[in-house]
Amino acid sequence: EKAQRTYGSTLNHRYARASGFILDTQAGWFQTTEDKDKWKLAYKVAADGSSAPDKRTLEPESKSDRTWTASSAAALPLRALLWQELKFGASFRARGRVRDKDRFEVSPAGAVKFTGESKDRYRLQEDYSAAFLQDRLRLTEKLSVTPGVRFERVRLLTASSGGPAAPRYFNDLNPSAHLLYRVARNWSLRAAVSRGLARPKFDELAPYENVSSTKIVIGNPDLNPARAWNYDAGFDYATRLATFSVNGFRKTIRGVIEEVDTGLDRDGRDVFRVENAGDGWTSGIEFEQRFRMPSTAPRWARIFSFWSNQTLLVSNLKAANGQQRPFKEQPRWIANLGADVSDERFGTSVSLMCNLLSRRYDYKPNGDVSSFAGSSSLDLAVYQRIRGNWRLFLEGNNLANRQRVLDENFLNGTMNRRTEVFGRTVLAGVQVSF
Repeated sequence: EKAQRTYGSTLNHRYARASGFILDTQAGWFQTTEDKDKWKLAYKVAADGSSAPDKRTLEPESKSDRTWTASSAAALPLRALLWQELKFGASFRARGRVRDKDRFEVSPAGAVKFTGESKDRYRLQEDYSAAFLQDRLRLTEKLSVTPGVRFERVRLLTASSGGPAAPRYFNDLNPSAHLLYRVARNWSLRAAVSRGLARPKFDELAPYENVSSTKIVIGNPDLNPARAWNYDAGFDYATRLATFSVNGFRKTIRGVIEEVDTGLDRDGRDVFRVENAGDGWTSGIEFEQRFRMPSTAPRWARIFSFWSNQTLLVSNLKAANGQQRPFKEQPRWIANLGADVSDERFGTSVSLMCNLLSRRYDYKPNGDVSSFAGSSSLDLAVYQRIRGNWRLFLEGNNLANRQRVLDENFLNGTMNRRTEVFGRTVLAGVQVSF
């Protein structure tokens, strides 16, 4: 039994001058609290087939997350020697988590025994700060280049009931460069190279256990960020009625973060641990299309537009044990398509979206192979202006009520199939902007 509540607020301010100088500033605060009670009753089966209640386990848990953010970015056009647009800014984020969990075991006679562990109570604090500088230089009417650099610093503090760990610090300097060449009015070529990173999620850093219907995932406070060099090249074709683009990319990644099978089994569930699994690369090609109705179409038809995108993927990971395989659960292809309706006269906006995902594989160290069957999802978003800046909204996810199927093919030739039903999600409310 779980109850979760989220509160938050954001403040945005935009300052603009006629000279082209723009300053955007944001600040926010969010808090999520979660209370969860888990009960488990075990039975013993006697030789005659009868069953009797055995021990009970009780696990009350409470968790609280707090996040404070602040950022500011400025854009300043310059005409020194050649046309430039200078951008610079800084951001700060402080995140904290407190988790308290107890474990009790009650014998059939009613005796209560505390079975909690030090990892059940922990605290996390992450302080993040960053600054960036970027300059877009228009070398000719058709050619522009945008170099930039971003510096990030993170301090991570973890503590459990066993005591605090030594603070960890991460400093990263991430350069980038983007090239744009306008071949013709409707055609553009693009290329880019950049260094980036993916930091572990808070849940992955916590000394916790996350139990789902199919597996148990253990956190790892010693995780490092995954760092990558990114290379992109592509072209765009755009008119008032149609847009078409193609982009190829390759990422070389050091310290890929993945859930690694520990080989343990608990209560019929595989036990995984989040680790920096190894180094690898992923490559792919992306296609995007959008079509808008022409002005010569009937008035009722002009409010429609249609879009789609597709991605083809391939990857390779060299794990710490020397094994080479694709990234865990990475699909071979992804496709999205949808239709938008926007009528400004009545303040109505409708979007219908469909997501398609190919089968995804998970190769276990012992030779077992698990795979998630190909899946699809149908989503809908409706916005209706009531008056002024007031709008009603309705959002629905997985409207077709599709299930998730996991096939497990074991080395001994046996197979297991698990089906997870998570149902539809509908969110409705009122939105006001001022």
